[in-house]
Amino acid sequence: MNSSEGSGPIRLLSLDGGGVHELSSLMILRDIMDKVNEGQPQGHRLEPCDVFDLIGGTGTGGLVALMLGRLRMKLEDVEKEYIQLSKQVAANYTKVGFFKLNGVFDSGVLEHEIRRIIPAEPVELGTPEKQEPLVETPGQHKPCKVFVFTQHQGDQAPAILRTYITEDEVSNKESKDAELWEAAFATYAVRPFFRPDGIVKIAGQPITDDSSRTPNPIARVYHEAHHVWPHHVDFFLLSIGTGRGPQLRQMSSMGTLSRALRSMAEKSEKATQEFVQRHQQMLDNHRLFRFSVEKKLDVNESKVHHTLTSEVEAYLESFEIASEIESCVEELKREIQGMAPLNLIGRELLQPQNYAVIVILVSSTMINIVTVPIAAQLSANVAK
Repeated sequence: MNSSEGSGPIRLLSLDGGGVHELSSLMILRDIMDKVNEGQPQGHRLEPCDVFDLIGGTGTGGLVALMLGRLRMKLEDVEKEYIQLSKQVAANYTKVGFFKLNGVFDSGVLEHEIRRIIPAEPVELGTPEKQEPLVETPGQHKPCKVFVFTQHQGDQAPAILRTYITEDEVSNKESKDAELWEAAFATYAVRPFFRPDGIVKIAGQPITDDSSRTPNPIARVYHEAHHVWPHHVDFFLLSIGTGRGPQLRQMSSMGTLSRALRSMAEKSEKATQEFVQRHQQMLDNHRLFRFSVEKKLDVNESKVHHTLTSEVEAYLESFEIASEIESCVEELKREIQGMAPLNLIGRELLQPQNYAVIVILVSSTMINIVTVPIAAQLSANVAK
């Protein structure tokens, strides 16, 4: 199903970091995937790991990328687990001083929750636990490459942790030495929101999150794709953000946390604007889509679960965004199913219960509609 196996565009998914607001990006992705799956036969629902060839994330978006791509979890399960994790982490919030930046969340709670989501591999009784490695065994599953952005604690040099091997020997060593839970912990434990005593060491180097500096990985995802597929020229990039950050009036009540989130949101949108300026042709050719809730979201962890859904739904239902979502879905389905955009042939005709594929042949003088059995595995084509 992945396009890297064929001649279609390489499909890329870029996920911003944004704390509990990561839920908004999951809701947006769920809406897109629900529409992608319209018309799919029962029991054949596509998940992000089936659709995207490469998923890259930073901060909390890195954890989600690993859950979706490396663990191949269902999107609904990722959403449930993320809600559970964020609630547990938020429940152990500790205010340290009035102006201090460090030590607001408990790293131990985060590690416990991540290890719960990513359990150790089963072993024989009496033998040490065997942790799931970050790098995937070649040929083990359908290809869906995942990488997350972190940094070395000392010099703050970028550290890219991948689930696959590249020609970069330094990066390969870190990726090979990393356990999956360590990569997830390193990318989620956003500085300065977590205590520094929970920093993990990979290949002997302390590795920390990089999202406070680069919360939007859109350019890095695009660059990585060119590095992995140097001879490919056609790329489809879906970038999902986590909202614009807290309202100004919330700044005084949440202090450092609020200001940091707002700064990350501003950096994220700036990165998007710069990328679009450099790659306007991708936008014009419907190869680039970016979605992020435009309203400033609440930073109160105890309230956000109750209010986020309505904000995201309002965003998705707005005319402009709904139209962009439709265009994004049509491009994805065009490549996935090898057929023309479904709005040209009528979505209601392609429901699984009809057990038929509709083929529309368009000429200068006539339009013919032909039905054939699904067993023939024919796809719809539009020819002018």
